Amino acid sequence: MMKNSQKGPLSVAGLVIAATALLLPLTGCGSEEAQPAEPDASYTTQGRVAMKKTPDSPASEFQIFHESIPNFVNGQGEVIGMNAHQMSFPRVAEDIDVDSLEIGQPVRFTFDVTWTDPTTPVWIVTELEVLPAETTFAFETPAEEEAKPPVDAGG
Repeated sequence: MMKNSQKGPLSVAGLVIAATALLLPLTGCGSEEAQPAEPDASYTTQGRVAMKKTPDSPASEFQIFHESIPNFVNGQGEVIGMNAHQMSFPRVAEDIDVDSLEIGQPVRFTFDVTWTDPTTPVWIVTELEVLPAETTFAFETPAEEEAKPPVDAGG
């Protein structure tokens, strides 16, 4: 004799709930892109756009010559500072239009740092603001000083 199994709305709903409960923990597994790690630090500084990525030059990348960052912390958690220098930023937030920037343009920007290990940082520019063209920076020598003749100390 065969048993009748009831397949009404309750048993189907129960099956859907059970399947969802089993599959829910699997969504997102192995996908680091879906849930980015919190950055280890964020820094705001300013500088000049030094290079832009261009399709005709595969070696080109987005770079900014920025002011020093005295409170920069390395992957071991030590405050070591960072001198003013030209720095590559291979990652930029999607809402920042790097293509609209010009070489030499002054900018203030924030970038996040995530240490994948104590010696390998990952940088991403998260905010960028274009500054007035006449903005000068600590790493630049004012034009007036460049134009002055050297002082003769010999008398």
